[in-house]
Amino acid sequence: MGYVVNTRCLIDVQSAHDYHYGSMPHAYSHDDVSTYEVAYVQSSTVGRSSDSGWSRQTTAYPLGGGSVTGTSYIDLDALAFPSCDPAESFLDGVAVAWGFGAALVMVACLKLMSKGAR
Repeated sequence: MGYVVNTRCLIDVQSAHDYHYGSMPHAYSHDDVSTYEVAYVQSSTVGRSSDSGWSRQTTAYPLGGGSVTGTSYIDLDALAFPSCDPAESFLDGVAVAWGFGAALVMVACLKLMSKGAR
């Protein structure tokens, strides 16, 4: 059984979480004092653990530049993804390939028959 993420069927739940959180863009916001960058990072790279294997990292930078003034993490829960069958896509591709192959054979036969009729 696989898991659907953004129309892709991925083979296991960890791959689904990796694809989902890994494709999330960084977000930026600011207030009167700081600019905040929100990014999604794998929990193991920052010494944390979560059900999904991912954490949301918020980093604060002072306005006008300078070094990081603070970083906070929120561990993300595991998500529920719809199920799918990874073999189904492969079998659909095989069916399409057989159709193209049959069409090519038919065109070749018609060309041979037209040469023979001359």
